[in-house]
Amino acid sequence: MKRVLLCGNSVLIAGLETNLAESIEFELHRIDDLTASHDFSSFDFVVFDINRLASDAFFSQFSQHPHLQLLSIDAATGTLTTKSGASYAVRSIDDIVQWLRAHSEVLSFVST
Repeated sequence: MKRVLLCGNSVLIAGLETNLAESIEFELHRIDDLTASHDFSSFDFVVFDINRLASDAFFSQFSQHPHLQLLSIDAATGTLTTKSGASYAVRSIDDIVQWLRAHSEVLSFVST
């Protein structure tokens, strides 16, 4: 089971949370405050809406956790972007869920 942290209070994040809530593949957590410090060490994925940008302090915390898959989603352009800068076209929340499932399997394969 992969641990997913959903960050922010946008409609996009709420929709993703609703879609993933019944999944046995993911353990979901959510934070709304993108200005405070958080412990990200136990998460596999951190997902946020790029249009609800967090503070620089929030983003600076990720450098301490290189294992994290940091994902920004831009609903306006239909783009999911990873920490490495790779971008993927996503037209719906289902596309985002499919991306998470596919990359969850890759992480499981690499870690075994």
